[in-house]
Amino acid sequence: SVTGLLREKQEKDRPKFLFIENVKNLLSINKGRDFARLLIELDEIGYDVQWRVIDSKHYVAQHRERVYIVANLRSKSGWEVLSIGSIARQVNQATLKQIGNVGDLSKYGGNPQTGRIYFDDGVSPTLNTMQGGGKVPKILVRQATKTGFAEVSPGDSVNVSQPNSKTRRGRVGHKIANTLTTQSEQAVLLDDYRLRLLTPKECWRLQGFTDEQFDKAQEVNSNSQLYKQAGNSVTVPVIAELAKLFV
Repeated sequence: SVTGLLREKQEKDRPKFLFIENVKNLLSINKGRDFARLLIELDEIGYDVQWRVIDSKHYVAQHRERVYIVANLRSKSGWEVLSIGSIARQVNQATLKQIGNVGDLSKYGGNPQTGRIYFDDGVSPTLNTMQGGGKVPKILVRQATKTGFAEVSPGDSVNVSQPNSKTRRGRVGHKIANTLTTQSEQAVLLDDYRLRLLTPKECWRLQGFTDEQFDKAQEVNSNSQLYKQAGNSVTVPVIAELAKLFV
């Protein structure tokens, strides 16, 4: 364990900072006792700890919630929760204001989306295709929800493992990848409505690695190992942003 390795080192040889990442369930497993034990052990070794659940989607096109723990050798900072405002990229939240509509709404059942005109000083509303109204082609993916399925459009991601499972949820990522695992089980729906598995390089990109870094790894690893490494990795831009706060 991390704490076991640290106990073996003299205090002068222990790293000043630790960056630890784990699944967010670490906070609730065994009613939170496992996480509390980790905090206590780090405190006994001489580290102050801060933590926060962060979603990688703020940095890359992947929905990946993980608890990030930053520990530093004893200081006056105390135990705190990391401020999401200091690490999540800021997005302009201003809403575009509608100033008119040039569409003939009667042709589309009164749908106000058809010809809206907006000021240009805010965030765009969700873009439409084929004038909405449910006319856009989709495929349905089985999942254990109230409807029993999720709608998938081109550009969405689909987890293709255990396709006949009656208990799986959250298979679909709308214009974003689901959390990468160590297996090749994520696909993207193409414009011709065929599913294509993500390549190892695409998985590495979703974790924030450069193509140059991937190419070097590809020279000495099989595809199965590359998928595994991507799934086991931390999201690089998140760790980099955290490091800027403390190092």
